Amino acid sequence: MKIFRLSKLASILVGALFYVAPQLGNAQANIAPLATITGDGSGGGGCRPVGAVPAGCGSLNDLNLGTCGTQQMWISTATPPSNVAGVDYIQWDFPTARTFDTLVIHHAEIASRFLTGATVQYWDGTAWVTHSSFSNLPQQCINRVGIGKLTTDRFRITQWLAGTGQQSNLNFREIEILEAPSGLNDAALMAVDSPRVFCAGTHNIVVTIGNFGINQIDSVDVAWEVNGVAQPTFLYRQLLDTINGLNPFSDQIVLGSATFNAGNNTVKAWTFNPNGGADTVNVNDTANVTVTSAAAPLSIQILNPTLNSAQVNAVGGAGTVNYEFGLTGFTLGTGTSGSSPTSLFTISGLQQGTTYDVYVRSNCGGTDVSSWVGPETFNTSYGIPFFEDFETFAPAITGNPWPRGWTSVNGPTQPRWESEDASGANENSGGTGPLFDHTTPATAGGMYIYLETSGGALGSFDEFISPPIFIDSSLQVAELSFWYHMHGATMGEMIVMADTNGVRDTLFNFIGQQQVAQGDAWLEATGFITGYAGKSVRLVFKGIRGSSFTGDMSIDDIRLDPVVQLNTKVNEVVSPSGALCPGPLTAAVQIENAGIDTITTVDVVMDVNGVLDTVV
Repeated sequence: MKIFRLSKLASILVGALFYVAPQLGNAQANIAPLATITGDGSGGGGCRPVGAVPAGCGSLNDLNLGTCGTQQMWISTATPPSNVAGVDYIQWDFPTARTFDTLVIHHAEIASRFLTGATVQYWDGTAWVTHSSFSNLPQQCINRVGIGKLTTDRFRITQWLAGTGQQSNLNFREIEILEAPSGLNDAALMAVDSPRVFCAGTHNIVVTIGNFGINQIDSVDVAWEVNGVAQPTFLYRQLLDTINGLNPFSDQIVLGSATFNAGNNTVKAWTFNPNGGADTVNVNDTANVTVTSAAAPLSIQILNPTLNSAQVNAVGGAGTVNYEFGLTGFTLGTGTSGSSPTSLFTISGLQQGTTYDVYVRSNCGGTDVSSWVGPETFNTSYGIPFFEDFETFAPAITGNPWPRGWTSVNGPTQPRWESEDASGANENSGGTGPLFDHTTPATAGGMYIYLETSGGALGSFDEFISPPIFIDSSLQVAELSFWYHMHGATMGEMIVMADTNGVRDTLFNFIGQQQVAQGDAWLEATGFITGYAGKSVRLVFKGIRGSSFTGDMSIDDIRLDPVVQLNTKVNEVVSPSGALCPGPLTAAVQIENAGIDTITTVDVVMDVNGVLDTVV
């Protein structure tokens, strides 16, 4: 089986009542917290919170937006098209009628458990009436969806649209409801975008302005000042459409340049005179920010670690980047230090398969430096062939740090990946999981990794992630194999992915029980992967919990091997075998093409008691 890297495509439907845009910041008020939210799912029950979130749908309007990839609430739904009758819904009830026109949907996951489309309905006092619909949402963390102006005290989104890749069991972090514009001429100063990260000196001031009124705006003035000193007013003379219009309702503009000092600086900007008259809504006119020179980097990214080096990206730093690295746990000031004129740089001279820490800071010269940021812990790559049988792992590891550069996401929260020493009997939940590991079958003490599913909700998950494995640039094809055991009446789903610098490709996907009995043999998954030459790859095992505790999936004996063009091997001597009598016998062997090219001829050499013979 060949496994190819996947490209992900998404289309966006644009119409009079529907548009999708990245979230820019809202000058419109989010009225969702005023509503009571209920949900109903055909899978049983409605909104299902995760972790310590209060019961019900409260996390959808609690103003805790979370971060992408963090699940707060999910609603059980049937798989389309069986639910198109409107059984599943999320409903908002306001104390009094409100007027709104936009939903901002904060998704928990991308390309999984993702709302791609729905129908918007309102209650007219006697029945539900369809108002509008949206579909083909792009797969991104936040979608802003125009639904058309609606005035009501009760509405819902329902009838998840079939035929658009809709997933079941939808995951969310928040759903905002933005009040419709009420002022005729409402210009807004949405954000001061730059400078944010800088060294002392002259810099451009960049802001985003927008139109949140009912009228189009064809002119607006923007005043601004730096450190209390007024600057020349910027005269904007272009069209800003209404928020649901066909043209852009916002624009990013350069107001001019000013001198910034070392340390703190203040920037103030405000809009006035939209369409040459008074601004009817003033609450969103002005933005005040304090910016600091030599701001510390926001984060540290480790990119494409090789056997003896790694790229470091000090995201959001200013000026020269100072860095220091050493073996994990080293004391700052005792490591290897250096500096880079750019935020992206390479540290080298490292040891293969070793864990390091790195710190970074911004340096604008003299004493104008930021605090240190870090440590960011990373592993240099292992080479291939790579093999992991977990035999050196201690039992009952439930979270980071794991040995040999492996990591997980959840621990101690369940579901979670754990290490286990096999005993030949149930050591955890009954009716699920293997009795032995794969490396040493029928022998107690062998190690494997399993997903503990005694806790957590349907659809919750954990990821078990390998250290980076570097695939040499000369290797166009590699072979991935691993053994898995998935016995249990409520078995969930296992997705195996390859991760290169945060870009993930799905390699394998197993859904539901794969072994009928607990004592059944482990199964092997194997296939060729292409497109990773010259890159470091992390293998991601994502275990998704089913409906109950009998879903403990397991993995063992993970291998990544090089595949060359021409490669044959002898798998087995078929005959002669067993006890023999003297005399002529026929020799037979099993051979295999282990390369990627077709082989039409191969010579097999046989040695019998030191006498060589070639078999064609």
